[in-house]
Amino acid sequence: MEATEITNNPWIEGGKIGRRYLLKNMFMAKPEYVIWKAEDEILKISCFLFVPVSMERQKLREIAWNMINRESEDTCPVVHGMYRAAGKDMLIISCGKKTLREEELAVWFQPDERKPEVIERIDGSVSRPETAEKLLPCGHILNRRYEIIAPLGIGGFGITYLCMDRILLRNVAIKEYLPDGYAARDGKYVSILSGQTLDAFRQGYQLFLQEIKLTTRMNHVKHLPIIYDAFEENDTAYMVMHYEEGESVGREYRARSYCCYTPKRMCELILPVLDGLKDLHQKHIIHCDISPANMIHKKDGDVVLIDFGSAIDLREKEALHNVSLLKKDFAAPEQFLNAKAGALINKEGPWTDIYALGATMYYLLTGYKATDALTRIEKKEKLVLPKEYGVDIKRGWTKLVFQCMEIEPSKRIKSVEELMNQIHKLLKKEK
Repeated sequence: MEATEITNNPWIEGGKIGRRYLLKNMFMAKPEYVIWKAEDEILKISCFLFVPVSMERQKLREIAWNMINRESEDTCPVVHGMYRAAGKDMLIISCGKKTLREEELAVWFQPDERKPEVIERIDGSVSRPETAEKLLPCGHILNRRYEIIAPLGIGGFGITYLCMDRILLRNVAIKEYLPDGYAARDGKYVSILSGQTLDAFRQGYQLFLQEIKLTTRMNHVKHLPIIYDAFEENDTAYMVMHYEEGESVGREYRARSYCCYTPKRMCELILPVLDGLKDLHQKHIIHCDISPANMIHKKDGDVVLIDFGSAIDLREKEALHNVSLLKKDFAAPEQFLNAKAGALINKEGPWTDIYALGATMYYLLTGYKATDALTRIEKKEKLVLPKEYGVDIKRGWTKLVFQCMEIEPSKRIKSVEELMNQIHKLLKKEK
């Protein structure tokens, strides 16, 4: 096949749509629509392009709304976007399996006239006056479709905004790569502070792109984030995510003045995270940054583990690893030692996440953060028993938490599945 053929007629196998969707094969053809299997070369996932033949644009949007309104259902496809490319409107969707059955299409590709519930305004702001200059203004349009409603959070490596997708009329959260200390806002653009910070900026940029790729691979796993889109603009990169309406477990805990949870309540927050983490580990990915701050307690009661900026794919030997960013009170010993060395000299794995889970459980059960791993190593300090904080819990919970937080990885609980089993056994004894 000649290259000019693909250029002149992109709607054939091997053609590229919108400079990112590589067409694999025509999956289904109906009088009213055609479905193509494709590869998204930005998100690095398989997807389907739903292309109307004889359908009004509003009806296409209503088909998208049907899936958006039912997104919490286990088998519901993810709607990545509605675009016009190569002369045609189309929906881009993905699902947790490689194919879709015709009877499933009849369920999901039905129009729904109900618009998604959205937030169009947030009173107040998460930002302080001294950080206001870092923010893009409310009303600013990203990628010609996402309107900024309000900033949601400012971290060391970027800013997260609540936005409105003006085509699908749904809320999304968009994370912008803007590393503090390496770059600054220059109008709408992101500019590097100096030549000395260029290499650090570039490495962080590659880590951000890696985060997008790793997180997107988990799109169809419960209790983990959903990534819709990614794009480059304003001399930086952006990740478009499902907006999780809720509060972090850490912020909720502060709001209750660190009044410790009962084991039962703690488990209601931890078990959904373990459920998502189990699938994550099965795909050979470790999170490496578990803490209450990265657990979002949604309004419907579910808990989602967010922020894959430090995640590692254990099968990718060439993958970048962020050994400089860790949360002191929740990081495993091997993470501290790697950060001190500036390289991965100590192997990280599922046991690394187990330690952070133990530190999180300790905090939620006692109201106090455990002595950090580096201090425990250097000063040979022991963990403070919960009873010394006046916390009355059964010995089994203390034993479980301490076993998760062993300094030597080989002595820790071996897997998320084992941890879940032990938690369920202890919960039965609580009744």
